[in-house]
Amino acid sequence: MSLKEKVYKKRDGVLHKKLGAEILIIPSSSGKKTSRLLYLRDHVSMKIWAALNGRNTLQQIIRKIARLFDKKPEQIQKDVAEFIKELHENKLIEENRVSRKKDRV
Repeated sequence: MSLKEKVYKKRDGVLHKKLGAEILIIPSSSGKKTSRLLYLRDHVSMKIWAALNGRNTLQQIIRKIARLFDKKPEQIQKDVAEFIKELHENKLIEENRVSRKKDRV
């Protein structure tokens, strides 16, 4: 499966709170390693965070962000991939293995 086809969701226990024009992401305190707090200050990262619902593929998120900010998907792809990598490394999101109709037996 390519990166664009992957689906991510926020980890259980990860909270977020809107603070004025920013979003504060608060990691879960469960587990051996606690990740750091993360502040989202730009509109692109806030839109990506909102789209990580366990159903949207990264390709769908890239297209949505590109439309919202009137950019080409190719321009947005790198930013989305880097942000997803940061969230994943900080254990704030996880891959959601969704069952696709064509995969069903």
